Amino acid sequence: TSARSSQTRDTFGTPTSYEWLRSKFDTIWQAFLAFLRNEGLGPVKIAQAEISYINHMDDTDVIADLLSVMPNVPRGSFLGAAETTGFETTYVMPNQKGRLRISLQQAVRKSDGQGVSQLSLTSRTGIVAESHDLMEWFDLGRTWIVEGFAAITTEAADNKWGRYA
Repeated sequence: TSARSSQTRDTFGTPTSYEWLRSKFDTIWQAFLAFLRNEGLGPVKIAQAEISYINHMDDTDVIADLLSVMPNVPRGSFLGAAETTGFETTYVMPNQKGRLRISLQQAVRKSDGQGVSQLSLTSRTGIVAESHDLMEWFDLGRTWIVEGFAAITTEAADNKWGRYA
């Protein structure tokens, strides 16, 4: 299962698809590396790299219907329905290439002050051996985000968000 990469735009009309952002970042990154070479400043040593996906969900009352990782507390139990919910979990990528951190927390969307559930998926790695490996690592991190998102969401979420297998 994999998620569709859609061409969305931010509030300023800028495209936000991974492919578009990757291309722009790589162009600027290559220009920066060329500048360092031209100035004789030596190679870049990358201490850490990360890529994140953040989703604000307005439907806080149906989060349990959208995420397969939610605690299963039956309605009508002593506890009743949770007022808010959150979690954080981390997965190690093969060959110690990095980690995927998934978290859900309550937040307030800045643009309209609306309370939302904020789902964040962040892939992070430690030292990247060579600067040219950075873009390859971003692709790996993005794959883990896409596949991790698909793994934690339900069929109801697939239908709601138009994701396909």
